[in-house]
Amino acid sequence: MRVIHQVPDTTRYVGMQRGRAETALADIHFSQPLTDFTVAAFQKKENFVANRTPFVAVDKTTGKFYVYNDGDLNSPQMEKRQSLSTAATGGFKRSLKSYETELRSLAYKVDRRVALQFDKPMSFDKDAEKFLSTQAAIERELDFVNKIWNSTPWTTKLTGVATSGEVDTTHILRWKKAGSSPIKDIRNWRETIQILTGERANVMYIGKDVWDVLIDHEEIQARVQSNGNGDGARKPMTRRAVCELLELDEIEVSEAVINMAQEGAAKDMRRILKNGLLLAHMEMEQLDEMSMTAFSRFAYKGESGNGVDGILMKYREDPDINALVYEVDSDYSFEIVAPDAGLFVDKILTD
Repeated sequence: MRVIHQVPDTTRYVGMQRGRAETALADIHFSQPLTDFTVAAFQKKENFVANRTPFVAVDKTTGKFYVYNDGDLNSPQMEKRQSLSTAATGGFKRSLKSYETELRSLAYKVDRRVALQFDKPMSFDKDAEKFLSTQAAIERELDFVNKIWNSTPWTTKLTGVATSGEVDTTHILRWKKAGSSPIKDIRNWRETIQILTGERANVMYIGKDVWDVLIDHEEIQARVQSNGNGDGARKPMTRRAVCELLELDEIEVSEAVINMAQEGAAKDMRRILKNGLLLAHMEMEQLDEMSMTAFSRFAYKGESGNGVDGILMKYREDPDINALVYEVDSDYSFEIVAPDAGLFVDKILTD
C-alpha cells in the first residue's frame, strides 16, 4: 500500500489509469492511530518501596493497639526458689497507641460520548487503572518519606559529614569520601538496634543514589565481587550478594521519581528518596499478634471489605455530566510502633 501522509486532491485520480491499478478515495490511507501500540511512561510498581512495607488490615479507620514494654520483656526476673516457697512473681507492662487512617482519593473522568467513539488502542478501563494506581503509589511514597523515612521519629539519628575529624557518636563519614566504611557502619548500626531492642536490624531502605554509591564503593567491590579462587574472576554485583555481605534480609531501593514542575511548565523530574538511609528491624509479611516491627501501615479494608492493602478501585457512571468515572481510594496511615528498632542517617552522600 502506498502511504500518503499529506492528503492530495484525490478527485483527480478517480477513473485515471495508472498501469493496471486505479486509485480511488477509499484507497488512500489517512493517518490514523495504530491499533496495537501506544507510548505511556507509567512507573513500574517495583520503583516504589512504600508498597513493600508491612501492613495491618483494619476494619475501622481509627483504633488502638497494644505495645509490650520491651524493657520488661528483657529484664531478668527469675529467682532461686527455696523449698516449700512460692515462685517469684514477674510481669510486664503494656501501653496503648492509637492509629487513624487518612483517606486520599482521586477520580479520572471520561466523556461517555467520546469513550464510545475512541479507537481500539484506547482502553479507558486500563488507562484509568494504570493512572490511578500510579498516582496512589506516588502519594504513598511521599507519605512514607514524610512519616517514616526521616530522622524525626527515630531514637537513633546520625548525619553524614565531609571529614573524618567531624566523626563522633552522631556523625559518620559520608560514603562518597575516601576512608569511609559502609560495612563497618552498618555492622555498628545493627549492633545499636539489637542492644536497644534485642532484635536484629534486617531491612535497609535507600534511594537509587545511595545504592549506586554503595555498589561502587571499593570496600563492597572487593568483598562481593571476589570469587575467592584467587584467579581474578569477578562475581556479578547483585542485590542478594550485597544483602549477604551486610547480613541483611532485604535492601529496598526506591527508584520512584516525581515531576516537581507546575502544570504547563517544562517537567522537573526528581527522585523521591535520596541522600539518606533507614535501617530497621522489620517483619515483612502481613502483621498479626506478637509482631515486632519498627513501623507499620494500617490499611483500612473499606466498607465492603474489598480494599486490598488499603487501596480500593471503583467505577461508576455519572448521568448528570454523561461521564464514566473511575476512582481510587487509598485509606491508610504509617505509624512508628517501635522507635528504638529503626535508625536514620541523613546526608549520607552530600550536604
